[in-house]
Parts: sequence; C-alpha cells; structure tokens
Amino acid sequence: MHYIEFKGEKLPLKFSFIAMKNYNKESGKDIINGIDQLDFNDIELLFKCAYQSGCKSEGVEQKFTDIEAVLDDTYHEFIELIPKLMAVDKKKSSPNPATRKKK
Repeated sequence: MHYIEFKGEKLPLKFSFIAMKNYNKESGKDIINGIDQLDFNDIELLFKCAYQSGCKSEGVEQKFTDIEAVLDDTYHEFIELIPKLMAVDKKKSSPNPATRKKK
C-alpha cells in the first residue's frame, strides 16, 4: 500500500489484480505490457483504479471523487509512484513458482 497526501488526507493507493482488471475494462489497454505509453487519460484512470482499490483494501470511504483535482495537486508524486505500484516484492512472493527462492 502506498499513500499520497491531498488536502491533509492520506489517500491509499493499491494497484491490485482487481484494479488492473478495472483499468483494462475501462481503457481497453493491458497495463501489464508496461507503462511507457500512458497518456493523461490513462494516468487519470490508473489513479482512479488504484485509489478505489486502496480504499477498499483499507475499508475506508473514497473521500475524493474529482480525480482531476487530486492529480492537479499530486501529479508528479503519482508519476514517481507508478513504478512502485506496479512492482512486486520478489522477497515476499513471485507469481511464477519457478522463480521463487527456496528456503
């Protein structure tokens, strides 16, 4: 879970499997292929999906629905956070059992 501060509130951001599916469903694009070609609409949708997932995971209400306003103040911070949202902690788990470290 990652957080971005907006208007004194910490917004939870989590790019979960459901968030990726929602992004794909709404954009028609597969984010798993990379983030190099994201346009402004993609970034807004990515934030929306990560914020919804983060709120659901934390069990809190989504306080801000005007994503453009949030990104207007947090754009650079979010852009820097995108690779971290997409990263998998390889020490904790690996989606491919063949690449997991043996104990």
